[in-house]
Amino acid sequence: MENLAKAQTGYLDMTHARGPDGFGITISYWRDEAAAIGWRDNEDHKIMRDQGRSTWYDSYTITIAKVTRGYSWP
Repeated sequence: MENLAKAQTGYLDMTHARGPDGFGITISYWRDEAAAIGWRDNEDHKIMRDQGRSTWYDSYTITIAKVTRGYSWP
C-alpha cells in the first residue's frame, strides 16, 4: 500500500508503528486536502482497503488533521 501511496500525486511521507499487543498506527502526510481525498478515492487503494476490512481488520479509525508546525531534536 505504501508504494501505491508514494505514486499518488501530493504524497509527502508515511510512518508506521506497531506494539507487541498488535495495536498499530500509520500516519500519512499529504500536500493538501485535495491530495488526501485523491488518495482516499484512488481505485487501487479502495480495493486494498476493502481487502483489509474483510481480511485483516476488525475495526479502524481514521483521523484527518492539519499539521501547522513540526520539529525534532537533535
